[in-house]
Amino acid sequence: DKAESLFQNVINDRARRSANLVGESYAGLGEIQFHKGQFQKAKHSFQNALRRPIAQPGQVKHRLAWCYFNEGQTSAAVKMISESLKSDELS
Repeated sequence: DKAESLFQNVINDRARRSANLVGESYAGLGEIQFHKGQFQKAKHSFQNALRRPIAQPGQVKHRLAWCYFNEGQTSAAVKMISESLKSDELS
């Protein structure tokens, strides 16, 4: 709960925070939401993370694909995973 609160505080104060920190906070929040089974919220957080500079966009795209899969959007998930595997983002 502390991590979730910290990430949310950074996101809420994004005007005063670096884009990188905000992006990593969205990614971290997305991970927490994903592990709680809150796939719609996680998807939103991961999409926001990818709009900013983050250290590991490939991992975030991978998690985002799993969100789509868990929501029953299999074709979108497969497309996203295929694109990630074709790129060198995961290396």
